[in-house]
Amino acid sequence: MPVDMVASLNLKMNLRFVSVNGKNHFRFSNLWNQTVYPKEHAMKESKNINKNVGERIRYYRKARGMTIVELADYMHISKSAISKYENGQVSITLEQIEEIAAALKINSFLLLDSERLPSDADIIHLTDDIEDNTFVKYYMYGYSNHGKAYLSRHMLFLGEQNCRLYCEIESEEDYHNCKYYYIGKLINDAAFQRVFFINPLNRNDLIVFEKSNPLGKKDLQFAFGASFSLGTNYPLAFKWLLSHKKLSNPQKIKELLTLSPEDIRRIRIDNAFSVDFKDARLD
Repeated sequence: MPVDMVASLNLKMNLRFVSVNGKNHFRFSNLWNQTVYPKEHAMKESKNINKNVGERIRYYRKARGMTIVELADYMHISKSAISKYENGQVSITLEQIEEIAAALKINSFLLLDSERLPSDADIIHLTDDIEDNTFVKYYMYGYSNHGKAYLSRHMLFLGEQNCRLYCEIESEEDYHNCKYYYIGKLINDAAFQRVFFINPLNRNDLIVFEKSNPLGKKDLQFAFGASFSLGTNYPLAFKWLLSHKKLSNPQKIKELLTLSPEDIRRIRIDNAFSVDFKDARLD
């Protein structure tokens, strides 16, 4: 092949990999065809690929809740190297992509497939660590009259550091099928547990969560929540009900979550919304 020509490989998954002067960064055998392009076109394609892969590395790293330093330490390379990859400033080999994908616990094709946008399912199923025993599971319930009165169900997992929140689930058994999904880091104090949750699909969608940190295991607890959503939804503060067991009495849950005269009196006195972390009882 002439030095001013390059081969662009069109793969089965519509991924294009550029070979400059006959040197391939990515080596695949399952190609459909090989098309020859001028060198200028190939260099532009190479930059686009580097940029696309870099954006996906950053996306899935943040979805994992990892910092650049944590990813760099895991891979035993410098922080600046990860930064250059994410910004598309350097070419990246297939071997390096596979190593990064392994660190992020995703399939390497998620970093390569430029025809497919990252989805909620990709992010949610990054949470395979939920299955281990380091997370404390809570069934969480909310009751709101915002827009219309409805009882919402959620699943909360509090780990030693990492936390997961699956909001507005269809069923507790299939909590991955949720309307919203958040990841967060736990602040564990002697008196309280606090989490700042972020929606990995939109970093401007936030939830602040707090509950008391009682001695011993409590069957039912109230928790404080504040959401900072997107669009026309203004910031909201509310109380949640936490349980270690699935609750089956919707009417009783609504009664517990409805603001009591005592709650309203406290809000008027303080001129601020707060949640009393007293124990909840179903009887």
